[in-house]
Amino acid sequence: MALDSTERLALHQGLVDGLGPQTADRLMAALPDIDWSQLSTKQDLQHLEERIDHRFALVDERFARIDERFARIDERFARLDDRFDGIEPMIDSRLSKHTREMYMAMMGLLISMAGVTASVVGILGLAD
Repeated sequence: MALDSTERLALHQGLVDGLGPQTADRLMAALPDIDWSQLSTKQDLQHLEERIDHRFALVDERFARIDERFARIDERFARLDDRFDGIEPMIDSRLSKHTREMYMAMMGLLISMAGVTASVVGILGLAD
């Protein structure tokens, strides 16, 4: 328990009376003005270290579980990449096929339009 100023003064005076002023001053200087019950012992520090170690172990376990989840997610992305690698050539070939079909349809349409135009010109006699 910490001494209040009145108790410290009374203690100092008692030491001066019994040991002399120089020794009393040295003893009072060695007696800090703190509550001794608030000081930590080595056992207190050991207990605190054990608690902190336990908490860090729990955090390490959580990080290990998170790392496992990320590993599984990485595996899923790798499988998706493999699937896309297989799909890409198929899309390219289908797109090429449809592009050719569109060109052929456009050519057919243009030829048909040219025929219709020639027929209209021939019927109306606009060629001369």
